[in-house]
Amino acid sequence: MGKKSNGQGSVRKKTRKDRIYWEGRYTNEEGKQKSIYRDTQAECKQALKEAIAEVELKKKLKEDAAYNPDMTLNEWTEICFSKLFTNLKYQTIKTYRNCYRLYWQEGIGQKEIRTVNRAEIQMILNQKTEEGKAHSSIKTAVTVLKKIYKSAIKERLIEKSPVDKVNIKLGKEKAEKISLTDEQIQQLLQAMSENKSKYYVMAVLMLLNTGMRIGELFAITWADFIDDFKFVHITKTVTIENTLSTPKNESSIRLVPIHPELREIIIKYKEEQIKKGTYIEKNPVLHNGSQKNRFLEISKFNSWLYRLCANIQKEHPDFPKISSHYFRHTFASRAVKYGMPLIYLQKICGWSSMDMINRVYVHMDFEQMSIAMNKMYEKTNNSNLLGNC
Repeated sequence: MGKKSNGQGSVRKKTRKDRIYWEGRYTNEEGKQKSIYRDTQAECKQALKEAIAEVELKKKLKEDAAYNPDMTLNEWTEICFSKLFTNLKYQTIKTYRNCYRLYWQEGIGQKEIRTVNRAEIQMILNQKTEEGKAHSSIKTAVTVLKKIYKSAIKERLIEKSPVDKVNIKLGKEKAEKISLTDEQIQQLLQAMSENKSKYYVMAVLMLLNTGMRIGELFAITWADFIDDFKFVHITKTVTIENTLSTPKNESSIRLVPIHPELREIIIKYKEEQIKKGTYIEKNPVLHNGSQKNRFLEISKFNSWLYRLCANIQKEHPDFPKISSHYFRHTFASRAVKYGMPLIYLQKICGWSSMDMINRVYVHMDFEQMSIAMNKMYEKTNNSNLLGNC
């Protein structure tokens, strides 16, 4: 279906391999074409309707608003967060608000937006570096301020941004994301075998063996398993606020294979729910007995995991304190270590590009590289490159 002239956008059916989904296209307030993706035509039409309504609201705000050029940075920031940044997810807005409060609200927030200068911004960044803030935190703070000033330029409150040339090569480098060793995995499994939180134990097993994000796992319903539990269809995620949301990006909508042994465990878990009378196909797979049919909370799961780690550390002091995302790192690192093609790993984990694998997850040590080199020569022994030298 083509684009409608009445501004209602368009909806069309899409097919990729064995998955059928729907794409809605519309024009945003800047005249750029945007797309949204949903599993059904009805869901896509509803999401498209909401997106177009947001565009119209933003246009109206821009037409009606009489912004005061003498307003403070704090005042303009509140307008940005509450009215102009409607294309950002709720969790992103919350993160940006918190970052602004920690970095800019007191230091320069009370100044008129047009009087803030680069030296003041740089001074705050230097101070935060001395306080031990991480480089990633400083980079996010600058990103937030850049967005705020970019909006001010669009509304002609100012002519140029004081943020563009600040030095952001500051702060502590983020610690390398680690994965659990085979020995640590066995220590974890042993500790879990003695734990009574069946739904949390199931969560760990599924995270370790699929590479899913924790929010994606908690959003899974029994109806999402297909082909007799050989795959699970990822179409949604649970946020830190325990609400249902769309996945991180289009690549995050995917089919994840289920290992045969994990498949048997999942089927047994389903049978236990049927026996207890808690099984409902369209409700979350993982829930506790007292709060059935509700999503598990990510924060509570991580707290449980920290306590589990503390118990393991009593016998194994070197065991790390981990969060749920460590299982994703572990899955990816083991996949690389045992020879999974990177293109498959990318699709299973739902990354939009190979960049994440190259930057974070591939921890091939010298021994592994040597083994890989030897295997290459074993396969090419009929074409010896050394001759008779």
